[in-house]
Amino acid sequence: MKKGGGDAPPTSDSDERRKERERVRRGKRGEACNMAKASQERRRRDTQERDCTVETHVATKARTDGEEARERETQDGKLQSQTW
Repeated sequence: MKKGGGDAPPTSDSDERRKERERVRRGKRGEACNMAKASQERRRRDTQERDCTVETHVATKARTDGEEARERETQDGKLQSQTW
């Protein structure tokens, strides 16, 4: 018993169609792969920007906190020198 159901050997026409389908399928797979890579790149870039923003915020916050602490120390120092 033959598999495939047909008695005639595949013609060159059907062979060409099969090859064309295979090329199209590979092309679509390639497109999907490229789209996935582009999406991954966008996510990486967004994450990198977000991390940079967070680092900037943390650095700014630390600088502000440090300035406030120095101001408090200065004010405390002035108050202490006035009371002595």
